[in-house]
Order: sequence, then C-alpha cells, then structure tokens
Amino acid sequence: MALASENATKYNTYAAAVKRSSGNSNIMMFLPSRTKVAKEPSSIEWVSNSSSTDYKVEILNLYEEKVYSEVTTNKEIEIDFSNIQLQPGQMYRIAVSEVENKNNVSGEIALQVPTRSELAQFETELEMLKNEVPVNSAIADMVFATYFEEKGLYLQAIPYYQRAIEKELNIVEYQNAYKVFLYKIGLDSFLENN
Repeated sequence: MALASENATKYNTYAAAVKRSSGNSNIMMFLPSRTKVAKEPSSIEWVSNSSSTDYKVEILNLYEEKVYSEVTTNKEIEIDFSNIQLQPGQMYRIAVSEVENKNNVSGEIALQVPTRSELAQFETELEMLKNEVPVNSAIADMVFATYFEEKGLYLQAIPYYQRAIEKELNIVEYQNAYKVFLYKIGLDSFLENN
C-alpha cells in the first residue's frame, strides 16, 4: 500500500509540473512550474516570441515583496541564490517580463527554499559525492544531476545533465536519462518547440 501512495505522490508532482503556469505564451521559462533551489549559482533560460531586447527577472516573496530584480539583454541569467536573502522553508515566485511592455510576462514559477536541516543534509551529501566521483567528468555530472533530480532541485539538475551530454555526446544513455527527466518535470515539449 505504501508503494501505491508513493507512486500517487510522484504522479501528482509530475502532473503539477506539466500543468505549468505559462502566463502569456510570448515568454516561456525553461523551468518546471515548481522547483526547490539550493544556495548556489543557477542559470535560468527563457525564450520569447517578441522582438524585445531587454528583460526583467524578478523574485517575489509571498507578500509580493521583491527580493531580487535584475535587467538583462540576454535570454538567460545567472542568479547566485546564496547572495539573495531567501528564507529556509519559504516559497518564492520568479517571473520574466519585457522591460518595454510589462504586460508581456512569463508565467510564475514557484521556488521552494529547503529547510535548514534539508540544506545541511544536501551540503553533507554533496561533499560525500564529490569525494566519490571523478572530478570534472561526465559520470560525475550524471551523478550530481540524478542527485539533484531526486531531491527536487530541478534548477540545479538541468545544467549537470547538459554538461554530461556535452562531454560524452556518444553515450545515448545520458541523452535518454535527460529526456526522461525533462518528461517527468513537464519540459519535454519545451525542447521540441524551441
């Protein structure tokens, strides 16, 4: 019975990811509708159907207060979450909008900050993993990708999958694992359309 309950929970998580908030379809972020975030740098990408050249990325807390705001001319931004005062155990929202047309905005993505105990556990486990896998290798990237995936840290998992594939283009299993991951979090159609 526990297995059935566990599978139902996993299904609901994946179904929620597929039913992502898309805002208007002019700006789409390459993220599932909800992800946990670790206190480390992460890259966020989006695509836009408009000719805009300036985008604003904002993170809001549940009280609609800005905790992060940055303007960029790229369709990607690196955010160092360790430099933002995100509170453990709290939820935040991130969205991208055009600077010239604030009504042209992506859907909001929920960012969940793990609790202090979860963050401490992640740090301990990641340190152990770093000592067990070869440095700067595709297999290490796959180990970290699957670790982050299992912990719900999808934002951190994506670049590890991508780096593993870049390092070992001929290993089909890496490509398949990445495709399955994207399917699970509802982003497989995003890649097909872009």
